[in-house]
Amino acid sequence: MVRSVHERRLKAGPHQVGSLLDALAGPADRLWPATTWPPLRLDRPLAVGAAGGHGPIRYAVEAHDPGAVVRFRFAPSFGADGTHTFSVLPDGAGGSVLRHELDARTSGWMRLLWPVAVRWLHDALLEDLLDRAEEDADGAVARPARWSPLVRLLRAVAARRRSGSAAPRDGGPRQLQVALGALACIPFASGLAGMLAGPTALPGDTSDVRASLDSEYRFINAYWFTLAPVIWSTLPRLEASTTVLRVTLGATFLGGLARLLARRARGAPHPAFVAATALELIGAPALLAWQHHVVNRTSTSPQHAGACVSHHQLVASPPPLRRPIPRGACWR
Repeated sequence: MVRSVHERRLKAGPHQVGSLLDALAGPADRLWPATTWPPLRLDRPLAVGAAGGHGPIRYAVEAHDPGAVVRFRFAPSFGADGTHTFSVLPDGAGGSVLRHELDARTSGWMRLLWPVAVRWLHDALLEDLLDRAEEDADGAVARPARWSPLVRLLRAVAARRRSGSAAPRDGGPRQLQVALGALACIPFASGLAGMLAGPTALPGDTSDVRASLDSEYRFINAYWFTLAPVIWSTLPRLEASTTVLRVTLGATFLGGLARLLARRARGAPHPAFVAATALELIGAPALLAWQHHVVNRTSTSPQHAGACVSHHQLVASPPPLRRPIPRGACWR
């Protein structure tokens, strides 16, 4: 069973905030963050029976109490049996609380997609929506929400899937270097902590840890720690580091699959490890696809093409021996 609650206390009263809720999905909608997320669209004005959704997520209005409650029920095809509800509540001090509650039972692929990706995108969208409500109702946002690196990565992957590519829009090697260099800090820091502090570095209760588990945990983290310098060593020449990146990121992906086995055997882990699973199962393949895109773009660029020497040209007019073919030249 999935339950998620987001709420924001606002200085504006329930009547003002309720008017925002009633304009949802309409031409005067000031609540839904449509500038940065897929817009919420319904096939008719907001009322019971109106059907639609945002992006691939489909639902219909199940209940509507003007100015107070809007409850949507997910379509069966979505993979979640349940509802998500917006409500406006008085807070007893002249202000109000805007709340969103999701209650659903996942099925099929959504059982995997929710903890790995959908949950984090859902949380980010709702916080952006609450920011808009606070700005409209109170005039300013006290603490604007910020997207996590995982959310940015998931959005980039989704955007490229819609445009027919799995690589980011610019596809530049510089951006890939920055992404790989930053993400490699994760195994560096967590591996170092694991070696020095052992399982006590893990979030949650680690009081019942046997000596054998402690020993094995510190040993494995030595390998995890060395992953960072291996990745960093590829950054100066990403185009020539395909094999190394395939091995390291492929091993990371396998680690994500192993986490799924642990989840099946022992239940849901700490949220930090759910986020780690998302990075391993989605981020690693996305980074490999990005590197593949960079290699292809570099090999077909005019600068690279100009450095290539035709096989027939070499046979017809071989270069002098004292001037060898420059390193990096290619054959056609």
